[in-house]
Amino acid sequence: MRVLLTHPGLQHSHQLAWALENAGYLAAFWSGVPIVETEGRPEGLLKRNSRKFRVAPVPAVRRRHAPVFPIVQRALLSRLPQHWANDLTHRFENWYDYWVAGRIDHLKPDMVICYENAALRTFQAAKGVGAVCVLDAASVHYQFQRNQLASLGRANPVWIDHRKQKEIDLADAIITCSPLATASYQRAGISPDRLSSVPLGTDLPIGVTAKSVSHTSSLRFVFVGAIRVLKGVDLLLDIFEQFEKASVHAHLTLIGGVSDRTLATRARGLRNVTLQPFVEHPALFEEIAKHDVLVLPSRFDSFGMVVPEAMSVGVPTIVSDQVGAKCIIVDHPGAGWIVPCDVDAIRRQMLSLIADHDFVSVASVAAIHAASEYQWARYRSRIVSTLEHIYAVERLSS
Repeated sequence: MRVLLTHPGLQHSHQLAWALENAGYLAAFWSGVPIVETEGRPEGLLKRNSRKFRVAPVPAVRRRHAPVFPIVQRALLSRLPQHWANDLTHRFENWYDYWVAGRIDHLKPDMVICYENAALRTFQAAKGVGAVCVLDAASVHYQFQRNQLASLGRANPVWIDHRKQKEIDLADAIITCSPLATASYQRAGISPDRLSSVPLGTDLPIGVTAKSVSHTSSLRFVFVGAIRVLKGVDLLLDIFEQFEKASVHAHLTLIGGVSDRTLATRARGLRNVTLQPFVEHPALFEEIAKHDVLVLPSRFDSFGMVVPEAMSVGVPTIVSDQVGAKCIIVDHPGAGWIVPCDVDAIRRQMLSLIADHDFVSVASVAAIHAASEYQWARYRSRIVSTLEHIYAVERLSS
């Protein structure tokens, strides 16, 4: 089996490339964001920003990167009005898709793995050479996204969802990041036979663990991710505005890029909230470890890699029931708390932990154990087995 893996950015695709390389299946890995093969050995012009790049032992001979797409996209987004950003992002991913599709006939892979918004033309070209087409769905089904966005007075243009549907129709198989994401595809009418759930993972940092929570200190909550409504940051600010008025002993740190300036302004106006820019690994593990509880109240989140990342340093998590990584807490109930995506439910859970810090101390131990079950090495093993099964089934039915 010769596999082409392609992504207009990166996300977790480097881990999949690593898995395929180890199994001897990787024909090529093409991405917009470059990776480096060995820690401490960035290539050429990457030296200046090497700490920002992901490491995966994939030989350069099997890699091809087109950073012009994300670089030009980012440059334009920083200059254009915010309401154009979503449309432009999707168009760049579509253009990347065209770029990849034009090279399929030369490579002639047995399987092609693509990501949402950059799969349509590639799948069409792959069908022409008889390749199995796999959609690695990094998010929930677009209809669920549309419903959630509509509740906030937002929605993707129709052409975006129309293109996503075409990608789904062409895919022989769809891999999701969590049972939550799989359920969203099933509710949209996708046959379970075409769906596989392979949860993502984390690294296990060496020598980084959370400090024991003190009964006399203010409980330290942390959120990591884009500062935006879809991540539920507005709910957290509502809660901490109430905490400030009621003199509740708790503090919130928001770590992430600002997608919504209104939320950032609100955060800066609260004495019990600190806003910090995003930091890369491994420094992110150290920042999370300075806190007692991670909170991720997303309105929809296919997985949420920060959940196992926080658990890996002994920081238990509060997640909304719309976060895919809740599957870790389902498997390890003591490692965190699942609550409805509702401001009152989240506040009540926070207050119960603020009232009794022992709950946090006990959950910290369980969180470390839970993270050990969700290492990247486990993901790489599971994803290879899943792809082998998909390929065998498709070849038998063809």
